[in-house]
Amino acid sequence: MILQRSLLTKYLSRQEQLEVKFREYHAKYPGVYDWFVAFALELIRRGTEQYSAYGIIHEIRYRKKFKISNDIIPYYARKFLRDHPQHEGFFILKELTTENREPDNE
Repeated sequence: MILQRSLLTKYLSRQEQLEVKFREYHAKYPGVYDWFVAFALELIRRGTEQYSAYGIIHEIRYRKKFKISNDIIPYYARKFLRDHPQHEGFFILKELTTENREPDNE
C-alpha cells in the first residue's frame, strides 16, 4: 500500500500530498477531529475569540496520546471552519506555503 500511495502521490504538488496525508489520517483516526471540534467549541463557549489550531492539537496529543504530524494541523483548522462557518475568525489561517513547493518524492 505504501508503494502504491507513493506512486500515486509522486506527481502531486507538495500541498496536494499534504492534503492526501490529512485525508488518510482523518479516515484512520476520525476521533482526532472529534476531539479537535470539542476543544475548539469549549474554548468558544468560554469566550475565547481566537485560538491556535496547534494549541488544540498539542492538547489532544497530551490528553489522548495521538501522534499527529505538524504537517496536517492547518487542515484541521480549515476543516473546522468549513464545518462551522459561524466561527469564522476563530483560527487565523495563513497562506499554505506548500502551494508553490515542489513535491516531496521520498
